[in-house]
Amino acid sequence: MIYVLLGASGSGKSTLGRYLEELGVPEIKSHSTRPMRKGESQGNPYHFVTPSEFESIDMIEDTPYDGPNKYGTSKAEVKRVFAISDTAYAILDKHGVYAFKEYFGEDEVKVIYVYLPLVDLVERLKARGDSEAEIRKRVRHALATKELENHDIADYIIVNRDLDESKRQLRFMVGLPQIGDW
Repeated sequence: MIYVLLGASGSGKSTLGRYLEELGVPEIKSHSTRPMRKGESQGNPYHFVTPSEFESIDMIEDTPYDGPNKYGTSKAEVKRVFAISDTAYAILDKHGVYAFKEYFGEDEVKVIYVYLPLVDLVERLKARGDSEAEIRKRVRHALATKELENHDIADYIIVNRDLDESKRQLRFMVGLPQIGDW
């Protein structure tokens, strides 16, 4: 089973993904042609590759984002993750969701839409230190791509205002025991 975390920048997808990893659910990491940022490394949070390397990789899905940068999920990465686990998660956009469902089948992909109202998203982006220009760019992207309206393709929705409650809901959605159930 693949759980896809879908949502706008700042909604908390990565935070909830890290929580899934703490619970033993590995991530299917994307490849990216964008340059590494401070604090990032190869494989964290992406497999960083050159544009020519990217074009030579057998991808399940790929999408442009932020100008010339591309992101995508390779078949080799999926094979690597499923060699160690029969359950995984991926962070994708809407186009990635459609590609995964087509490739793996509707029953093997469950979409968890991580939602936060726009005003809360902006506050969260400010709190994590994004510049005003970066925030404007991310808000424009969210509005242009209708990232705040992706509930219609989700199997589950988490309104991520309270992290502990969101984690509790996520455990339930992926079928893991709730704390106190042991």
